[in-house]
Amino acid sequence: MPDELLKLTRQTNIEHQEQLPSRIKRVFFAPQFAKPGDTVKIIIETEQVADNKEIKVKVVAEDDPDNITLDEVTGQVSGNRCEIDYQPAEGETDEAELKPKLGVSMFRLFRAKAEIEEPQVSYDSSDNALGFGALGVIFDSIEERFAPRRERLRIRYRFIDPDKEIKGARLYVYASNYENKSHPEDDAVIYSALIPARERTHLKEYTIKWWGDTTAEKGDLKKGDTQATYINPLYSPYTVVIKYSKDNEDPDDDSGAVANRKKAGPDGQEVEWTFKVEFHSIKMELGDYVPLYEIPVEKKERDKWIQWRLNVLGYPAGPVDGNIGPMSKRAIKNFQRANWEVPWPEDKSKPRKPLVADAVAGKKTRKVLGSDQREIRQLFSNEKDLFDSSKEVKLYTHANLYYCYETKIEDGKKEWNQNAGDEFFTTKKHDKEADNFNRPYIPIIGKVMIKRRNGKPAFVSQAVGKVRVNFKVLDPAEDLDQTSTDVNYTPRKFIKKAGEEEPNGGDNCAEKFSGAREKEDTKSYKTYLDIGKNLKPYESKDDSANKCVYVEADPTGLEPGTAGVFFVPSYTAGDNYQLQAELDFENHPNKDNLPSDADSVKTLSAKITNWRKLKLAAYIIMGRRNNATNLM
Repeated sequence: MPDELLKLTRQTNIEHQEQLPSRIKRVFFAPQFAKPGDTVKIIIETEQVADNKEIKVKVVAEDDPDNITLDEVTGQVSGNRCEIDYQPAEGETDEAELKPKLGVSMFRLFRAKAEIEEPQVSYDSSDNALGFGALGVIFDSIEERFAPRRERLRIRYRFIDPDKEIKGARLYVYASNYENKSHPEDDAVIYSALIPARERTHLKEYTIKWWGDTTAEKGDLKKGDTQATYINPLYSPYTVVIKYSKDNEDPDDDSGAVANRKKAGPDGQEVEWTFKVEFHSIKMELGDYVPLYEIPVEKKERDKWIQWRLNVLGYPAGPVDGNIGPMSKRAIKNFQRANWEVPWPEDKSKPRKPLVADAVAGKKTRKVLGSDQREIRQLFSNEKDLFDSSKEVKLYTHANLYYCYETKIEDGKKEWNQNAGDEFFTTKKHDKEADNFNRPYIPIIGKVMIKRRNGKPAFVSQAVGKVRVNFKVLDPAEDLDQTSTDVNYTPRKFIKKAGEEEPNGGDNCAEKFSGAREKEDTKSYKTYLDIGKNLKPYESKDDSANKCVYVEADPTGLEPGTAGVFFVPSYTAGDNYQLQAELDFENHPNKDNLPSDADSVKTLSAKITNWRKLKLAAYIIMGRRNNATNLM
């Protein structure tokens, strides 16, 4: 038997032929797009189906997980083919009638399911989808958030314009509570751009990639003259709209321009297409005593250079203001006591010559300040842990008044030699600590971080906005376990009394006991923070109502996206602190759309404890007094 016949029949013992099963081979729409009122064809191709067999076709939305039937039509097979005329909107063009099928976007993709009852065959989904919608533009997606300038926001859209009726289109971005107005007031438009005809092809998906730069003509987001201005979280969320015109190339010239339709919210209500720019956190780090672009030059600004070098080398000299006052003089003297004249002798067996501790930064002292042969002092035990709230860090006060080498002082006498002794001897009484130590001025910078699309932080100074940063110094509980547990132990009693001195409370040492904590409770919040313009380019201000010191991070300033303040702890050993920085939106008109959870925009440093760091020399007398040996 020929192979062709074997494919179609099989021989039985009663000479009977049985045909292969019937099936639906293909279902598709032609054409693939329809506007309200248009008629398309649903075409069904079959195999081994007799003529006049009825085919039932159900039309469903492609994105409907429940496969609810929107329309049902029927037709008859003829020559293994069936063509059914189909009007998706049944001739209705009224928007209210279309929405049950199209949803708020007024556009949907339909699929067809075909079924023949006898013989029982079916086709689960058409080979192509029918695009059905009204003239206009739709968004397919807009990213939830992004970090302007660091990332680009992706806006995916498509136009419904089969007959090329649209002459012009423009993208708009509106800001919430901008210029005290909301969408769709024109003053709220912070960005707009024409969409060219080549990016409006019917049903083709396009993507706008936007850095977040603005075209606003006024307000905080006004377009920069020389540098771009970027959107920020303070006016978030932002609304995205595309308007189109059938009469003008620019919708701005058409009062009747039509906007894209909205989208369905979680409960089915119509909502705008929006995205967010969000604050992620605030990050603290050590700052510089002067901005990098203002580092003083010795020949031009000698006094500022001296103060700056002392600070960076770890000899606290206070703000770099060019005023060599008592604080700077103490720092100079501390530096002189700890360093030698340069250059050092090439022969290491020869002694070095100490600087004269006269508190005057003369030529020899300045030469050491600018050389590599000087002692750098470490303020913190571990700088990398300084802003980890789970860690503890030591803040050192270097007590070089205990050095015991010979050096001249102002009156020409020698100081700290073995005959004069030091504070462990009764033969000499040292000066007060206040005459030797400086409270350090430590520059602390708060960097405002923006949330990236993946939720991670990014520092984008141009996208922060004019946000207020509050600084506070907290007073962690004192650890008295390092002293004797005996309640009558004199040092323990003194520490307890110094910490609990009223009326201020707390446990750091109060002024009464040579500490730095204010006596008045109303001033305690700013005891350890400098107020004013001492840390350039920042200006810290006093907020007595909220008991904090604050700085405004200015996006147009010299250090945009940051706020800085001087932390001024005491030099009393045992005092401890914890720095806090937080963003403050209280007075912003858009505060309801900004983070309400303070912890999300607040950060704490490590627990910082003052430690006295000494270099000691031993003075030992060995043997009988008449045969003593002195060792230093």
